[in-house]
Amino acid sequence: MAERKSLELKIDEGSQYLQALNSIATVVSQSLSLDTVLYSALDKTLEIMNKDIGGILLLDEPKKELKYAAYRGLSSEYVQQMHILVGEGIAGKVVQTGEAIFSENILVDPRAVLPKLLLAEGLKAFASVPLISKNKVLGVINIACLEPYSFSDQDIQLLNSIAAQVAMAVENAKLHQEVRLQDLSRGELLQEIFSIQEEERKRIARELHDDTSQAIVSLTTSLEAVVTLLPDDIDEATIMLKKAQSQLTTILDGIHRVMYELRPSM
Repeated sequence: MAERKSLELKIDEGSQYLQALNSIATVVSQSLSLDTVLYSALDKTLEIMNKDIGGILLLDEPKKELKYAAYRGLSSEYVQQMHILVGEGIAGKVVQTGEAIFSENILVDPRAVLPKLLLAEGLKAFASVPLISKNKVLGVINIACLEPYSFSDQDIQLLNSIAAQVAMAVENAKLHQEVRLQDLSRGELLQEIFSIQEEERKRIARELHDDTSQAIVSLTTSLEAVVTLLPDDIDEATIMLKKAQSQLTTILDGIHRVMYELRPSM
């Protein structure tokens, strides 16, 4: 009878474990927005763990620094000041080693940093679990309590499994964000190129109109005047001048056509 009860309890715990992971998977798969993914994952994790305080810190690789990207139950002052370098504090050590840390009371834990901030927040029990995707640490997910608490093996197993799912969702959201930013930058670059092209076409058309076209018009007018002044018996000169006049008119028509084609479509 005792064995049966023990088996039923394990089955029930296993079912709850799978339900918890499934609920996390459902939440984080509903959006590719990084902010939405982070807050949805954090809220669901706190609900599953029956806790009110937590946060997700992402790693700024160039600076080797962890910063809060989502949080609940923490003051804005705490979040703004709690910037942690890799290797420093509990979260920094988690990122450095890739291994979770669970502390029953962070106020007496020698690994903790900025004790005054922690004391002001009243934090006691503290769990920090790495977000690892493709063997790369992206950050940590932290869970905290205002009272000392000993995290059970089931808590530890569940938080590690949740962190793995959150890490994949964060990786996907970050990739989507990078692609979107690249598309935006590409669009801005293309717009800038189009703008430069239009300005250059305007400049060429303006120069053709102001300089070349005006000069040819002036020359054509001069040729017309010369033709009217020539004696009638100078037939060959008249023919040549009229031919030159015709050629200039053709050239002028070609320039006008180029000017028209150079005009921007919009």
